[in-house]
Amino acid sequence: MTEAALYLGARDSGRAEAVDGLVAACWGRAALVVPVRAMAAARMEALLLGRGLPGVFGAPVREFNDWVRDLLAAQGREVRLVDSLERSLVMEACVDALAREGKVPGGGAPRFPAGLVRHLLAAVTKLKQAAVTPEEHAKITAGEWDAFLAEAYARYQAVLLGRGLYDIPGLYWEACLLCDGDGPVRLLGGLELVALDGFDDFTPSQLRLVLALARRVPHLVVGLNHDPDPELEDLYSLSAATVERLRETLHPAERFFPSPAPATFTGFAATALFRSEPPEAAPAGLARNLRLAPRLNVQHEIEETLREIKGLLLEGATAPSRVAVVLPDYAEHAAAVECAAAEFGVPVHSVGGVPLASGGVGLFLRKLIRALSEWAVEDVLEVVSAQWFAPEGAAAPDTAPFPRLAAAAGITGGRDEWFARLARLRERLGRPPEPDTDRVSLPFPALPVLAALERRMGALADLDDRLPLRASQAAHTRAFTALVETLGTVKAPEVPSPALRALHGALATLSQTGDPDRELDRDAFFELLDRSLCGAEYRRSSPPDAVFFAAPSALRGRSFDRVYFCGANEGVVPGAPPSNAFFSEQDIQRLRGAGVVLEGRREHAHRERLVFHHALAAAERDFVLSWRLQDARGREALPGPFVTGLGDLPGGDSLPRDTFTPDESVPTHAQAASPRDLARAALLRPLPALREAFPELLAGPLDGATVERARNDASPFGPHDGMLADPEVRAWLAEKFGPEHRFSPSALERWLACPFAFFAERVLKIAEDDTTPGEMDPRVRGILMHDALRMYYGCRRDGESAEGEGILEALEQAFQNSRGRLDTLSPGVLQAEKTRMGRQLVRFLARIRGTLSEDYAPALFEQPFGRAENGAGPLRLSVGEGETVLLSGQVDRIDLTPDGGAARIIDYKLSKVCAQSDISGGQDIQLSVYMRAVEELIRPGTVCAEAWYLSLTKDTDRRIGEKKGRSGVTREEALAAAEKEISRAVAGIRAGEFPPVTPKGKAPFGATAARFTEARIARKTGMAAAEDGGEGEA
Repeated sequence: MTEAALYLGARDSGRAEAVDGLVAACWGRAALVVPVRAMAAARMEALLLGRGLPGVFGAPVREFNDWVRDLLAAQGREVRLVDSLERSLVMEACVDALAREGKVPGGGAPRFPAGLVRHLLAAVTKLKQAAVTPEEHAKITAGEWDAFLAEAYARYQAVLLGRGLYDIPGLYWEACLLCDGDGPVRLLGGLELVALDGFDDFTPSQLRLVLALARRVPHLVVGLNHDPDPELEDLYSLSAATVERLRETLHPAERFFPSPAPATFTGFAATALFRSEPPEAAPAGLARNLRLAPRLNVQHEIEETLREIKGLLLEGATAPSRVAVVLPDYAEHAAAVECAAAEFGVPVHSVGGVPLASGGVGLFLRKLIRALSEWAVEDVLEVVSAQWFAPEGAAAPDTAPFPRLAAAAGITGGRDEWFARLARLRERLGRPPEPDTDRVSLPFPALPVLAALERRMGALADLDDRLPLRASQAAHTRAFTALVETLGTVKAPEVPSPALRALHGALATLSQTGDPDRELDRDAFFELLDRSLCGAEYRRSSPPDAVFFAAPSALRGRSFDRVYFCGANEGVVPGAPPSNAFFSEQDIQRLRGAGVVLEGRREHAHRERLVFHHALAAAERDFVLSWRLQDARGREALPGPFVTGLGDLPGGDSLPRDTFTPDESVPTHAQAASPRDLARAALLRPLPALREAFPELLAGPLDGATVERARNDASPFGPHDGMLADPEVRAWLAEKFGPEHRFSPSALERWLACPFAFFAERVLKIAEDDTTPGEMDPRVRGILMHDALRMYYGCRRDGESAEGEGILEALEQAFQNSRGRLDTLSPGVLQAEKTRMGRQLVRFLARIRGTLSEDYAPALFEQPFGRAENGAGPLRLSVGEGETVLLSGQVDRIDLTPDGGAARIIDYKLSKVCAQSDISGGQDIQLSVYMRAVEELIRPGTVCAEAWYLSLTKDTDRRIGEKKGRSGVTREEALAAAEKEISRAVAGIRAGEFPPVTPKGKAPFGATAARFTEARIARKTGMAAAEDGGEGEA
């Protein structure tokens, strides 16, 4: 007859020592089973070293899951645990089969129902932990979704049994069946004692095994973290339920171990925080080892914690392995933690797996999948430029220019389009450019780079051809595995070996799962593969002595000198219960009535309390509790109830509490724990000695800060705002833009609109953003419409209607003349553009009938001047004292009177025209320059009486004439203003003056390089900032 005993006591009681004493008394004939591996290692060390016991064969102290596996393995049963990826794939296959059979409620299921699969697995796990078989669950279903769950559960379980796979609840089922049987259980043979200690409670499946063990061993001891004090019911509710069940079934002898009086505030708070009636006073002499620490946000929280830890390590106050940092959202921020820890030089031991998809190789393979699926421009460029794409067996070429080539080719996506448009681009690059065409201008040797891109595109297409379009899941996986080997990805030294093992494991799992008789198309397999890469995990190797980082639940059974509990915000700690699509609270209550006990909100709340209880108990010396003042979106965040509860405890108001001001988000010089820390501290709190001590580290940031202060104060514009000061640079500018340079009106207008924009575009040659692939360049659109109007008016007979007869034919011819400019556009885009332009031109011709006087007739078109290749010479203007400026340009259209003595200039604008004040103020000089060019160069002796801007798409025009009209200015006003502003612009360009100012103080279009901020410019110029500038007057 088994003798059962129940040992009850909190973690800090003498319960564990008493159980260890029982095990030591039966050493070699006893097994000690604990809930976590860390506790197993600690208890084994305590038995061997603390009690001087000799080593024994086997593992007398084991974590529960490991011990159950040993139990089954000793019987000769192969135990293969199914991992999370394989569980998902198995359940997904079950759901897919049910969907094909029409058994999913609602008429079907998503093609790859990842969310549905996740909820199903959670529901099945609950049922298996509750020791509910598929058959038992099928008998208590209450609706179509319950029936669906029952069917999915049954099929999932059948697959596991058929493949000899076990999930964790399945291990306990199998072990329970073994112990309930009549045959011998080898691992239990010769054992006098099985002790299970350190548990808060058991799942129903675990409890079934415990009860089965009671029939197999002479002595069974169960030790629970439990205090029967009624005041602690909210903390020990789960263990109390387990105690009652054990009392009912085992009738054990009981022994209670009271906890000693706490010596620290955390020891006091670990139970006082959860009492139904708060204690009136704290015990005398408590060490104030708990500190409350508000932090700005998660980044500040991580950095401040690491900064403090590094200080402790440098002082020798503790060892890295004696420090723990826990975050409730650790999985979300694990990458940020590891990156920051590397910067601070703090070694990290990270608990939990790293998603394969979050690492370099996983990200690359996911991008490769998308590239081969859609051949989208961004995906393809990332793949062929990646370091892991090495099908040629050689180092990758310079891939930086690849995006510019793709844009120049006008690629929008698709495998065939990639190759066709790259071939057309090669043809365009190989032929001489036509006059006035949109020649391909690239700041690198285009043909060699294009050849490299074409080679890598060919290699990508070869990989694409190796993958089957339709095959079984196993065949797809084999082909993709071979492709990965061909790529050289798995041979890259940058890929960590744990990630490679995870990749091979994920591919092996894919090849072993799935219906071998069912074929998938490639897209379906790619979606499956993508989810597999996201579901696979690996563990990074950790140094032997490192700081422990994990979620709070991992503190159970562990002890540290110092514990940092981060992110204790409202709604986060304690956390909300996970949702499940199959079991609402009402369902859980209904199932309890049928004898099926599933955990609900109440049990989840109790577990959250236990997590925090174990966290407080894990700190042997110091505990730092921090929360964030802002959430991830910058919104205000509040401390959680555990934070406020600790402050409300007796003595809580005198706990050490960090203060926080915005400046404190930047460390002081003494607190700096990394090069970036030191630079930030030096920027906020300048200290000359620091720069002298760390010149290489601080010279750049400090010089940058000096520049920024100068740029944002009220001093005049300086060298860092476009007012160039270097004598050699200014001399170079004076020569480059000297008397022989030919300015176009548009170039000078750019300086007048914003000198810094001129500097960026015309001096630094910073290219504008490329046109969106697949769309027509606005410049090409303008060329086509100008060309169509030239042909239309050039061929027009006297008396022909102006409503547009012939304009569509002229537009068609213009498209034919510009085939070289249009070869990157699809036929659909070309037709849409042609239709739209045709409508616009017909409307334009009808509109201007009432605008232009019939005293003039079109005579000359696209007349250049100042261009070296053709036309008249440059227009020469005197500017300043003895200096001249040469101007060049092209007049769209010149109309003449019948006697040729007077002219009218027409300049077409694709969109809206400038404001009248821009002409009278000299910011727009084009018409004024053209008027003088006609009179002095193109038609000497002709008086240019009128000049017009005509919008081809809008109902706005502007006019310069002998008399000021409704939509224009006088000739004298325009010419005088233009001459004055041309003189100012040329003088500024030659002197190197390019400040980020505009005539009206507003931000200029296309001048983002100037970092134009209206309030900043207002301070510099003394102008009042615009209402939306943010800072009012300077």
